[in-house]
Amino acid sequence: MFLKLTIWLTGLIYGKYSIQYIEFFRKRNLQPDVRPCIKDHYLPHFFPFFKRVAEVPLLKTSEKIIFDASPFGYTFKNCPFSKRKPETFSAYRIGKNVLTAYGFAGRSIGAKHREIAFFLDNKFVLGEISFSLGKSEKPDIEKIYAELASKYKISIIDSAKGFYIEDPADSLIYCHNNGFELTLSYFNPNVEGLLEAMELWFKEPVAQKKEKESKVKL
Repeated sequence: MFLKLTIWLTGLIYGKYSIQYIEFFRKRNLQPDVRPCIKDHYLPHFFPFFKRVAEVPLLKTSEKIIFDASPFGYTFKNCPFSKRKPETFSAYRIGKNVLTAYGFAGRSIGAKHREIAFFLDNKFVLGEISFSLGKSEKPDIEKIYAELASKYKISIIDSAKGFYIEDPADSLIYCHNNGFELTLSYFNPNVEGLLEAMELWFKEPVAQKKEKESKVKL
């Protein structure tokens, strides 16, 4: 009874989608009642922007790149998707920084997709849209590429290895098909403190970082 009351109070004070709520469960070796949106590790999501993938073309656009009408650097409450209830949530305490990720279900271009929005110290830094390539409601990949080409006024000739799209403000889209999912990742390196944080993340071996953060990772 006391534990249930403490969980309720923690959720009331900090909210269920917070690092404090997740750490409350982890410190007690309990399973959080919020499903994780990142099941592996956060580093692979950022690596294509820390180091460009070799032999992947970079396409330039004069159009503004934006994820779900949410400018990079905005707080979660100021982003339009904050009006929707997250289906999943992950949180990491990395040194003095906190990285949070909110997952949502969506539908576009005739297929279901999964969205993840990443926030570093409550600033929007990375957005992902992933289409499952399974048999159920398999997306029309060529239609997705055609929509990107039309929206950003670019020519997508060779998409086998993926591609980057970059706008004049340094915002990027990385499109990657791993055979299981087609993922569009939206990123801008100019958010305050982001590049400095990434330098530290990738400086330390991944194995050590996984071990160090296992107690707060969903």
